Amino acid sequence: MRTTQGREENRMSFLKNIPLSGFQFIGCFFPVIAASQMADISFMLLMVGYAGFVIAFFIPIALQIKSKAVCGQIFGRSKTVYDSRISRSDFIYSALIFGICATVLSTITVFL
Repeated sequence: MRTTQGREENRMSFLKNIPLSGFQFIGCFFPVIAASQMADISFMLLMVGYAGFVIAFFIPIALQIKSKAVCGQIFGRSKTVYDSRISRSDFIYSALIFGICATVLSTITVFL
């Protein structure tokens, strides 16, 4: 027999998943509507490719740079137990430069 607490936990877990489902719906709804209104789908695929560059290169690097700055302000140093050689500043900025170059080169190849 289920207790009232068990039903309450089930209801709360269901409510926690609603915002995620809503974001997933919004994330897939607008591209599908945009694709149905376009005569040439290649432009939309091009934008998806650019979004991939942003997600893969710029967002994680920006988060890494910001987190190192915040750690430096709060703890007085930006080195933590989770640091590795990938977290070094020279690697971060070289990945950022690679992302910028890859975006620029893909833009040039599209328009040539």
